[in-house]
Amino acid sequence: MRVVIGAFLVTLTLVIVIGCGGGGGGGNVTPPTIGSLAGYIYTDPAGAMVASAQTRAGLRPLTGAVITVSGQTISATTDISGQFQLDGIFTGTRQFYVECSGYTRSTFSMNIAEGPNNIPSSVSLETAQLKWMVMVYMAADNNLGGNPDFASLNLNQMEAAPDSPNVETLVLYDGPGTNDTRLYQIQHDTDTTLVTSPVIYTPPGGELDTGVASTLGWFVNYCETNAALPRAEHYLLDIWDHGSGWDSYYDKTLSGRAIGEDNTSDHIMRIVDIPPVLQSQPYPIDIIATDACLMSMLEVAYEWRACGDYLIGSEEETPGDGFNYTDVLSLITSPAGLQMTPEALANGITNTIYTDWTNLPDAGLYVLRLSSIDMRRLEPVASALDALAVRLIAIGKNYPTQLTDIYSTVEGSDYGDHRADLYDYADLLSTKINDGTLRTAASQLKTAISSSVTANYPTGSHARGISIYQPTKTAYTRDAASSYPGLQLSADTHWNEWLAGQP
Repeated sequence: MRVVIGAFLVTLTLVIVIGCGGGGGGGNVTPPTIGSLAGYIYTDPAGAMVASAQTRAGLRPLTGAVITVSGQTISATTDISGQFQLDGIFTGTRQFYVECSGYTRSTFSMNIAEGPNNIPSSVSLETAQLKWMVMVYMAADNNLGGNPDFASLNLNQMEAAPDSPNVETLVLYDGPGTNDTRLYQIQHDTDTTLVTSPVIYTPPGGELDTGVASTLGWFVNYCETNAALPRAEHYLLDIWDHGSGWDSYYDKTLSGRAIGEDNTSDHIMRIVDIPPVLQSQPYPIDIIATDACLMSMLEVAYEWRACGDYLIGSEEETPGDGFNYTDVLSLITSPAGLQMTPEALANGITNTIYTDWTNLPDAGLYVLRLSSIDMRRLEPVASALDALAVRLIAIGKNYPTQLTDIYSTVEGSDYGDHRADLYDYADLLSTKINDGTLRTAASQLKTAISSSVTANYPTGSHARGISIYQPTKTAYTRDAASSYPGLQLSADTHWNEWLAGQP
């Protein structure tokens, strides 16, 4: 959600489900056995990157290609012969990335057996013409595209940023009413009141429904595959709209839905529909930025962990102005920005946005928070959360007074939507409840959170960048008992059972 002061807003959710499961899967997040992956990376005569399980005559070894596995912080780099070996991989079906400067990033999935495994020969990468492609899904068919028109403000900010041969910015804009959808290819101009960038696509009939996930999937696919557009080493997806974390607390009938409020169609994207349309794209997304309120929730990030590497979002409500896109795009296109790793760039964007927010005239009306989360590091967070929840289920009934005190003092949103900063919640548990097992679990959870949050503002805050749904038992039963167990976090931990059974 983005807040328009003085106006009543309907907020939406952004939760993404990857393989929905039933409530409380017991926290079996980390497979018990490990394997390895080995192979060679070459370039063919046309310059494309190819993988092989064995040495290949007639191909040039590619040195410096990096192979990583999603959900783990391990990687391997090819040597002068193009060879690599990646050890310590959890067994089971895993997702891998292959990347090298000058090439598009490739992703593939394979079942890792215990012991040695070979890279599939089907892995290949194209030559990239860009460093970054920025894809902005501007779902403004609602009051954000009205009066004041924050969509036009942000579009003009994008145009004010310098052009770069290394960066392409594409915006799918859907404004209020019908016949008002267009795809912009952003180009620099100095007119701050009129959007002058060329429209490179207008849908038949002039209207797309940005409230359905298929439109989001179409947009990302168009950006990544259209023959008239260049390929990129890295992709950033910015989802622009209202947001309310994992659920919609203004209208409980919308629980289990997400972002993309389209007033013309009266649709909102369902959470279960978003991961398939992102995961099916040919090139993986490095950064998902949510220019919306309340999106920095564990439920959101955990569901998204196979959709992108880094999530930029806020634990709190955000200013109606949203991101300052002049400053964000200026960072990406700068010489320093072009040399940054995706993690460093995500951190830099987070810092830039937060700094801009603190300088807004109405900054004092908000609790300003923004963080960047490495979603590849969230499985240890879920595992630690599960241990905490299991212990709370066992002993929580003995500490009703302490739990009530924690509920009323934990850092979190002040809009009655029952969100709590997860680090502060764990810290308060370890301070107020004298149980050694619980304190150990809380400490492990805080460590895992600190490892996964790569940037968090303001620094020094009790809030550390990830919130979680923490309602009373009454509120959970009333608002979430039928939808919350369907989240992947509920399938992999006992958190939902703790919420349902807490005193």
